[in-house]
Amino acid sequence: MKTLNQIIGKLKLGEQQFIRKFYNAQPNGEDKKRLKLFEMILSNTGEPLTDVEACKAIYGTPPNSAFSHLKTRLKKDMMDYLLLQDPSKHYKSKRLQASMKVTKSLLQGELLLGRGIYNEAEKILTKALALAEHYEFFPEILRIRGLLRKTMGFRKGVEAFEFYNKPVAHYLKEYKKTLKALEFLFHIDLPNHFNTNFNIKDILEKGSHQIDALEGMYQQEGTSLSFQLHYFQARITYHNLERNFESSLSFGEKLLSLVSENEPYKSVGSYFAGVSMVVSGIHLNLKNYEQSIEHSKEALNIFRKGLTNELRALDGLFFAYYRNKDYEKAVETVNRAQKHKQLKSNVLLPARWDYFQACLEYEMGAEEKAYEKLRRNNAIAKDKSGWLIGFKILEMMKAIDQKEEIVLDYFLTNFNRLLNRNKQQNIARAQLISSIIRSLLSFRMDFKQTYMKNKEKLKQLEEGLGNYFWDPAGYEIVRFDEWFVKKMN
Repeated sequence: MKTLNQIIGKLKLGEQQFIRKFYNAQPNGEDKKRLKLFEMILSNTGEPLTDVEACKAIYGTPPNSAFSHLKTRLKKDMMDYLLLQDPSKHYKSKRLQASMKVTKSLLQGELLLGRGIYNEAEKILTKALALAEHYEFFPEILRIRGLLRKTMGFRKGVEAFEFYNKPVAHYLKEYKKTLKALEFLFHIDLPNHFNTNFNIKDILEKGSHQIDALEGMYQQEGTSLSFQLHYFQARITYHNLERNFESSLSFGEKLLSLVSENEPYKSVGSYFAGVSMVVSGIHLNLKNYEQSIEHSKEALNIFRKGLTNELRALDGLFFAYYRNKDYEKAVETVNRAQKHKQLKSNVLLPARWDYFQACLEYEMGAEEKAYEKLRRNNAIAKDKSGWLIGFKILEMMKAIDQKEEIVLDYFLTNFNRLLNRNKQQNIARAQLISSIIRSLLSFRMDFKQTYMKNKEKLKQLEEGLGNYFWDPAGYEIVRFDEWFVKKMN
């Protein structure tokens, strides 16, 4: 029932009405049962309808094989209906609309060819081919050209055969190149998506040879936009991993030019907005905060209001303002995010923005407000992506500010337990911070003595090299080494 509840629950009013009319026009009892199950799911406003409830209402028995077949047939009807609809009703993205149009036309063309209706099949497939080539849908291009080459080519002679056959080698080569770029991109992007202990050094060493190979492919004449798009993305990701942000910016700007100057990308605003977010992050790492702000604002102006991408753009804009010490604008950004429609789509999103606000208040000197925000932020304890580590560091800073040595010792013990549970992540920087705080405790909160004892560790935090890299959009929002020096002085 879970899948049926999800599919039927997402139907629009017009879709619901069409399905009712369809079933009401059917004479047999089986269709009436499908309509009854459809209406039961649709009218259920409480907990999702269960198999037991639905089967009892329709058959008067516990769930049985007849009910299982009924669900399967209703689900098939729903999927068939959704496929029949115009793609524009399913997707706002022109690219996704085009993909669905091409797929449907391909199926229609194959059906007509199978029935010997060659001229109409050629019209439909030729139109689909033009759309597929515009968007560089390589598998579909190869399949359509293969069909037309095989049928119309042999029916109309050598000239028609060559017309459909000649570009196949080019598209096949570009498809293989694009797959290579995508495979490399997925491989080097894994550390950003999975909480596992990837060896970044190993990824970079192996990746350097693949980068050279991809660069050779990029230099080839007639290189497709699709390959260039994924190649630039791969270069940006690779250079970000090696912390070479100047090179990353170079490819970021190339990618920005590609999506702003070339069809089909330039007519799809979300491409430009997405790349603007990436370039904003690169400028943030280069401390080009004004440029980071501008790119985040560009993305924010393009993304549709009220959707998740808009909230992500606010995230980037907050960090750009914060690092630029434009705290007034950062406060405005936090307020805007906290009213966003998507904020409650995940329990951790409000917790994260509350943490951002606490850090902002702390930086602006409103320590009591920050402490209160920290005290009430219980939801962040469920976080597994790293923000909890930053939250705990700020909590320890608060205890140090208030000279609460017993409380600090308790916080530090819990912090170390947290780090031990997160060994699959890179926690080297957090461990160094923990070590310095332990030293501060042993010197009874004497910052100067602690500094003399931990000069090298603080220098490592300041330089942020290797495993001690400091992410300007990461969990350590109030940077520990800078905070320590301020407290000492």
